[in-house]
Amino acid sequence: MNIYNKLREVILGLMTLVAGTRRMLNNTLYIKWIFVGAGCVLIGFSVYFLYKFVGNMKAYF
Repeated sequence: MNIYNKLREVILGLMTLVAGTRRMLNNTLYIKWIFVGAGCVLIGFSVYFLYKFVGNMKAYF
């Protein structure tokens, strides 16, 4: 089995997973709250990394 067949299987699997997830979460209310939750997680990560960055900069100055 060469690399192209394996890559094709991986891409097909990912496409199937995405299609199934979109079909399951077709209701816009669920999608809205998932996006809100994902946004909160991203904001949390950015605050954490900003805190770590400022802490590291204090060590240099």
